[in-house]
Amino acid sequence: MAGTFEVELIDDSLLVWEVALHDWAFDPSSPLSKDLEALSEAAGDLVPLILRVHFSADFPFSPPLVYVARPTVRSEYVFDGALCMEMLVDWQPQYGNVESMLVQISAFLAHSGARVETACKGEAAAAGADGEAAATAARDSARRAYEKLKAFHDKKGWASAGGR
Repeated sequence: MAGTFEVELIDDSLLVWEVALHDWAFDPSSPLSKDLEALSEAAGDLVPLILRVHFSADFPFSPPLVYVARPTVRSEYVFDGALCMEMLVDWQPQYGNVESMLVQISAFLAHSGARVETACKGEAAAAGADGEAAATAARDSARRAYEKLKAFHDKKGWASAGGR
């Protein structure tokens, strides 16, 4: 990863993290890096991509739930914030190095054609009174997307679309 990331604990819980990835955390030639840079310039402040990471009590033996919380990102590999990455869908305990996981997620997003769909304006304001409800809905939506991705890849495998 070209840059660094910032981690904030949600409600002082070691089990729920918000990870900020700024434009410099991605390949500078990637559309995602350029989108985040443009959002930052328009906002007059740094606008990161925010991942939410929910760890289970038995991590690394159970997978973390990782999803893009904001801004909205679109790609053929991002579904309701869930990332269609083999390491996240078919979790193995040896993947439990969180820093390595974040590096791989950054590279994946940069090279998957991911683009920012909406600017952060309004999303931060929407996180006010309904912030907890919105966060819960986003988490539940990402969890359902991961369940669908797991079922799909359990049935079809991980070969490229043209390979099967």
